[in-house]
Amino acid sequence: MNGDNIERLPQEGECREDGKCSILESASAFAQGVLEAIEKLAGTTACKAVQLVRLRKWAEEQGCWFNDRSQFGDFFDRGSENETYLSTNGTEIIKLNDFRYSDDNLTSILW
Repeated sequence: MNGDNIERLPQEGECREDGKCSILESASAFAQGVLEAIEKLAGTTACKAVQLVRLRKWAEEQGCWFNDRSQFGDFFDRGSENETYLSTNGTEIIKLNDFRYSDDNLTSILW
């Protein structure tokens, strides 16, 4: 967020020109791989529970899974599937999504 402007996260396929992807872009690509593997094995795309388990393990391996939410700052508010925190420096809002209302798969976690 920049003043009154909201910065949208890039969607899949919109990596920066240098070819490097953000952690969310990488997570989305990982979730897509899980979806494709499940489709081959089970013939279904209803795989959110499997993706959540695999994404958590992947996030732990990447060093971006946080068990202690207090490190994000002060709890600010909760929406239907998001918790928001005001960062410790007071300049950023951190949004955590629990994917409660997302579709049956998580390939589009960038929105």
